[in-house]
Amino acid sequence: MFRIPSAVVLCLGLMLCSGTGFGGDGPTVLTGGRIEVIDRARLASDQMGVLAREISPEGTRVQAGQVVAELEDDIPKAALAAAEVLASSDADVRAKKNAAELALVELERARFANNRTAGTVPELEVKRLELTYQQALLETERAEKELELNQRRRDQAAAMLQSYRVKVPFSGVITRVMRQRGEAVRQGDPILELVNIDRVRIALEAPLHLREQFFEGMEVQVFLADSPSTSGPNDRSVSLDSSKPRTQGCSGRITFIDPAAEPLSRTVRVHVLVEDNSEQYLTPGLSANVTLIRPAAAP
Repeated sequence: MFRIPSAVVLCLGLMLCSGTGFGGDGPTVLTGGRIEVIDRARLASDQMGVLAREISPEGTRVQAGQVVAELEDDIPKAALAAAEVLASSDADVRAKKNAAELALVELERARFANNRTAGTVPELEVKRLELTYQQALLETERAEKELELNQRRRDQAAAMLQSYRVKVPFSGVITRVMRQRGEAVRQGDPILELVNIDRVRIALEAPLHLREQFFEGMEVQVFLADSPSTSGPNDRSVSLDSSKPRTQGCSGRITFIDPAAEPLSRTVRVHVLVEDNSEQYLTPGLSANVTLIRPAAAP
């Protein structure tokens, strides 16, 4: 019986695992990538309290900045209303300015009288008028600072009220709901989980002998592992049986290459970022293959 030499078997195995063609004329394909979620968050409240409204059910799509949960907020609303009253009144500032203007008028009249006839107003009285005017200016400045402080307290109260609401940091889909209306929550308790797969990451381990063929920033095409478009003319590393045919994968780029290799598997970790997965072709949890568009050494 004819036996294939072990060296030939090893060579063929490396070619299949690496995704290179038998004749070397096909595209280089990195196989076995894991599709991972990048934008995933468990949302919590900055305050402790009781949930005041129903949480949207799982599967609900929400937009960035949308309020998805609220705590009972009667107390912070009352504090904000009181702060707005203080911040909206500048009566004290106007009164201090009027007092300063009156003091200035009295001082100028005394100086004018002394300019016409020296000694009409005693020097001590002029000094007292000068100090009165300076004191009125200081009182005006203090009133303006107090008004500014009240306005900042109003802003602080408004921010405190906003912290009783939970907003989503990015658009996505609610995948888990952990709390319901009427439940008490503590600060930091997770209320719901949000996921967005409009962009995903492909984490894979590339054979070390292919390390010179890719670099950070390199453009690639990403296909599901069962996609027939992943394989080149001579590629045998990917199954041609596809339940979801697609002639073109998703464009991506290599964003990370581990500088250290895995000594046992002789591979390097590589991350590929796909920024446009809006059609949700790449489903997190499935496997993907990465085709190098320009197999070349790093510039």
